[in-house]
Amino acid sequence: QETCDGNIITLDAGNAGSTYLWSTGEITRTITVNASGNYSVVVTNGNGCSNIDTTRFTKLPNFDFELMYSTNLVCHGDSTYIEGPNQADYIYQWKKDGININGATNSSITTGESGRYILEIINSDGCHASDSVDVEIINLPNNPLPSIVDMCYGESVKLDIGDGERFLWSDGVTTQSREVSSGGMYHVEVHDINGCIGYDSVEVIVHDLPIVDLGPDLYICEGEELILEAPEGYYTEWNPGGATRSIYVYEEGSFELFATDEFGCTGKDDINIFVHENPEVYLGRDTVIGEGSTIILDAGSGYVEYEWSNQEDSQYLKVQKDGEYAVTVVDVNGCRGNGKVKVAVNPVPTIDLGDNAGICEGTALMLDAGNWEKYLWSTGEETRTIIVNKSGQYTVQVWDVYGIMGVDTINVEVYPSPEVEIYSDTLSMYKGQTITLDAGSGYVSYYWNTGSDWRSIEVDDEGEYTVEVTNDYGCVAQAAIAVKLLQPKMVVPNVFTPNGKGPNEIFYPVFKGVVTDFEMYIYTRWGEQVFELKKDMVSNNELKYEGWNGTYKGTESPIGVYVWIIFYGGKERDHGTVTLFR
Repeated sequence: QETCDGNIITLDAGNAGSTYLWSTGEITRTITVNASGNYSVVVTNGNGCSNIDTTRFTKLPNFDFELMYSTNLVCHGDSTYIEGPNQADYIYQWKKDGININGATNSSITTGESGRYILEIINSDGCHASDSVDVEIINLPNNPLPSIVDMCYGESVKLDIGDGERFLWSDGVTTQSREVSSGGMYHVEVHDINGCIGYDSVEVIVHDLPIVDLGPDLYICEGEELILEAPEGYYTEWNPGGATRSIYVYEEGSFELFATDEFGCTGKDDINIFVHENPEVYLGRDTVIGEGSTIILDAGSGYVEYEWSNQEDSQYLKVQKDGEYAVTVVDVNGCRGNGKVKVAVNPVPTIDLGDNAGICEGTALMLDAGNWEKYLWSTGEETRTIIVNKSGQYTVQVWDVYGIMGVDTINVEVYPSPEVEIYSDTLSMYKGQTITLDAGSGYVSYYWNTGSDWRSIEVDDEGEYTVEVTNDYGCVAQAAIAVKLLQPKMVVPNVFTPNGKGPNEIFYPVFKGVVTDFEMYIYTRWGEQVFELKKDMVSNNELKYEGWNGTYKGTESPIGVYVWIIFYGGKERDHGTVTLFR
């Protein structure tokens, strides 16, 4: 018998139930041998009868070889030649990463792809041998530059092309990374230690800083509020005040506004707000005068405007009747101060319940008869004030400390309050859409919590929206409605055919709604990136002309399955595969 080097032969003497003695000294029915020579065995059966047999085993010479190749480090776009022993009676089969290469049955192979290449040979004796070599394709640059880099005026950006042996930028710089502070196109050539050359370029765009102008410093009166509002179209942050477009200012202080545009460029301005104290008006203590006497009320000097409760507009007011007298003064800063005093005239009490009044349904009116010793209302109550909420005529009798009675009457009318309801076709929407909220007709004024004073508003964000309406009588009512913002939906195809013959030429996702910070990457099944796309905002099918057209670096990608990964809103949202047909 013959066998290849390294193989083991099993010799079997047969005749179960017998005893055995081999020339090797073994006494088992079977033995294993791996050395050339003659082997004999004596077999004795149960009757004591014996027989002998001899065989010869020949081990064929050792069969081995070593692959020869020009290089196993190959620049992208080049190839290497790998060769084994060339014998006409040999059988050859090449493998790449353990998988047979169709048609590769010669003693040599030329390749430009990375992987482990194995040559298996069967010689004329039927013996097998194999050898392998690892081929690596060098792609430069190993850290590709983005196509566009945005930067702000006055800043700089670092450009890094990745590892290499030598570098040459279009402006003469010879380092791997460099800082740039001016806009324009930057091209770079990269050489590695293997002599491979790669090229890349990037466009640097310098954006001006946003112009922010809050105007001159402002003054407000104590108790007033001021709205400071940032310009539209920016992400704005106040200090103090936080991230909002407008802030309400009640106190004195300095306020700084930072406005950041879509490129992250920030402009700023500040404004000082000063608060003037309101005037303090003192008309004296409440007083009593005799019937027919006069008292002069002094609101103080130095004011630019006076307005008394009886419509007088001077510093002084002559009073001969009892009642409560109030004055409002305005100083040179436009700030208002108020003062009031009660004047009583004896002996006849004089009561003033005010003019006939109207109130809104669901509210109440307090009637005040003034400060007297005793009271009796037409309702039977005996208090200084009463609360009324029904239409009718109300009369009060009062007595002073001397028992003198005075009488007054007031007519109160209750007006109907409006009934308001907010109408909308839908209460949910996707980002980027708007819905109309309608408060209905028949009111003299509207006020929404958005600041709008229109009957209807369009909204593009979720939240609770309220409206306050006023009818012809000045009565108000409120209504509220909640709007929900739906999460965006994404549909990704699993097949496309970039063959120039019709639809499905471009691979892209379609959105229902709007997403931000969109990124899409596409890889081959070996993990090589062939496409990437980044956009600040995406909606609907606007990527129709920006998706992947089935090429890589200007060359049509092969038919097959590719892996896609999509991010938006700051995190990975989905991944999957797409099949490219032509």
